[in-house]
Amino acid sequence: MNNPTSLSVETAPKSTSCEPEASLAVLIRKPVEADVPLIYNSWARSYKHQFKKMAFPIYKAFIEPVIADCIQHSEILVACDPTDQDEIFGYIVVEDTIEGPVVHYVYVKSPFRRLGIATMLCQNAGVTRPVTFTHQSRHSHLYGVYLPFITFLQTLRD
Repeated sequence: MNNPTSLSVETAPKSTSCEPEASLAVLIRKPVEADVPLIYNSWARSYKHQFKKMAFPIYKAFIEPVIADCIQHSEILVACDPTDQDEIFGYIVVEDTIEGPVVHYVYVKSPFRRLGIATMLCQNAGVTRPVTFTHQSRHSHLYGVYLPFITFLQTLRD
């Protein structure tokens, strides 16, 4: 199993400054090594609702290798405060496939939701509707087609 702090990410950020629907300034950039634990842990915690009846240690043993695989094969973009890039608002994990981009996960911290940050992340990652996604959320059915991760591995990955 991969340790989340040892996953490789680009350390030279590519960034774009954006203004979402509200007056919050947002910088979209590539992740840095310090972002990886937040990405890993927030994904694992926020996705647990899909496995309500599963004990957390069992869930964690199941989800950690899935997250590690997605992170290793994907592009990650981080939305953050342009004046304090350690203040992360959210991120997207998207993999380019033979059928186009597949979104593995989009996460926005609760105080920053409904401000257009997830939309900005999708736009910067080249994701358009309908979206193919491998990890379902409460609202993902509104945006595209759910393709379970195991099916994704069997069909779309080179």
